[in-house]
Amino acid sequence: MFFRATVAPIFDGHGEVITVAETLYSFEAEMATSDEIFRLAKAREARRLNERADLNRFDGRY
Repeated sequence: MFFRATVAPIFDGHGEVITVAETLYSFEAEMATSDEIFRLAKAREARRLNERADLNRFDGRY
C-alpha cells in the first residue's frame, strides 16, 4: 500500500508547540493510474498502438 503523510505543529498562545496534527491517506489509486500510463507509454514505444487503457480499474476521480 502507498500512503502519504502530513504532519504540522499546533502552537499555543506563546508560540510553543503543544501537539501535532497528523494526516495519513492512501494514494493507491494514484499509483494505479500512474502504472497504467507507464504501461501505455511502453506499448507505444513498442509500436503496439492498438493497446488501450483498462478503464474498469478506475472510478473516474482523477
